[in-house]
This record gives sequence, C-alpha cells and structure tokens, in this order.
Amino acid sequence: MSPGASGATWQEADANHLSGYQLNAASEYLHITAGVHGDWDAASDIEIKVVFEILTAGASAGDTVDIAARCYYKGTGDTATKTQTPETAVTVNDDAQYTQYVATITIDHDLADNVVDVGDKMSIRINLETDTSEVDNILVSHVNFRYKTAQVGPEV
Repeated sequence: MSPGASGATWQEADANHLSGYQLNAASEYLHITAGVHGDWDAASDIEIKVVFEILTAGASAGDTVDIAARCYYKGTGDTATKTQTPETAVTVNDDAQYTQYVATITIDHDLADNVVDVGDKMSIRINLETDTSEVDNILVSHVNFRYKTAQVGPEV
C-alpha cells in the first residue's frame, strides 16, 4: 500500500489506533497492486477488503464512510487496459472515534467489455468519497485482495 504523491499521511500506532494512512480529502489515494492467479475459480467476483478506523466520530444514525476503488487491469499480450470503479458505503452511525470497520469493495468479474481474466495484473487506487460520506476522516490500516479459488486448501 502506497500513498504516492496524493497527500495521504502515515500515522504511527498509538493507544487509540493502528498504524496506517489517514485519508481526509477526496484527492488522497492509496495504491495497491495485485494479480489474478491461475487458481482463481474464474466464476466469482473479486473482493478488496479495506480495514479502516474512523478518526472523527459519527454524528448521527445512518452516517456512512464511502470508499471507492479505481481498478486498471490487463493480462500479458493485452493492448487495452480494462477499468472498473466500484464503490461501497459502510454505515458507521454515531459510533465513537477510533471504531474499526471493514469495507468490502467488489470487482465484477464478468463486467461487459471489462471482463477479468486469469493472469490479469491490477493497479488499484483507493480513496475516500468525501462528497457522499458523512464521516470524512479515516485511517486505513490494511487492504486485502481476495477471490475464490478452484482448489481446496487452507486460508492464509
């Protein structure tokens, strides 16, 4: 996970929160890269799990944190980059400052003209959507990229 030059700032862990990047403006991004390996079942959507804490308490019932992902991907031999921009809202209500949540952002595996293929490499940009979020100050401590596999094995 990297903030690039977007302005997201690293916060060290303390008695209140984990280490992570603070996002409090729509123009602040986190960048991750991932790959779709040969063990993917090729029939299910892909998930980006974003673990975050609110650095400002929610004000009322129904308050949300909205997180978007801009996904760019292509496979070996492809000339065109495919894209998707999924977004999700997590209800934080009037919960206390430093409460931790998990946002699940779904990449549609069979989106028309942007189908995900085995072997695709992805560049993903994550940001806080301040125009629709009621809570606009979060700390992202972890991002996970996951999909169902066609083989049985222990989860790592």
